[in-house]
Amino acid sequence: MNDLVINYNGTPATTQDKVSVLTDNNEQSVQRLIRTYEADLREFGELNFHNVQVKAGLGLTYKKVYCLNEQQATLLLTYMKNTAKVREAKKILVKAFYNMRQKLQECQINGYKGQLAKHNNKIVVLKHELEKASNPRPSDPIYAQIKAERDYYKERYKKLSQSKDETIILNLAKVQKELEKSYTAIGAVMAYANGDDYFVKH
Repeated sequence: MNDLVINYNGTPATTQDKVSVLTDNNEQSVQRLIRTYEADLREFGELNFHNVQVKAGLGLTYKKVYCLNEQQATLLLTYMKNTAKVREAKKILVKAFYNMRQKLQECQINGYKGQLAKHNNKIVVLKHELEKASNPRPSDPIYAQIKAERDYYKERYKKLSQSKDETIILNLAKVQKELEKSYTAIGAVMAYANGDDYFVKH
């Protein structure tokens, strides 16, 4: 049976109908055994099942099909009569679960490799963009953008510097005028003190 063990939501599992064929037991008896030891089986994980539509006379009905993980399936077989068929089924089941685990691991590893390759490609693109930004060529669009920004800030700095110089000059001129008044007053006082009252009279 190539499909003895399936991938059930990421977990290797088998079903009651496959166990019945493998062990040469009636499916109803296998299901009855599962229900009898349900508490034991639940110790090894959730006892999952799904409903399958089957014919019943002239109509349709649903049949519950249990899905068993590796531990549950192994335990179930130990509760069966230890016939040659059951012993052979145990060996086949062990190999089938092992092969499915290997297959799932390979799929997981390939998935990781695919994600890693995508991230590596993104890193290469980002490095390329970074190199272009660090060493722009005149033909690159980013070069024109950087040059325009540089020229803009140089012009702004120049205007601000000129404006600053003009403001300082105007303020110095005002100070100079005030100082000239003070120097003139001081000169008049000194001349008066020396007997020259020309500045005082005028």
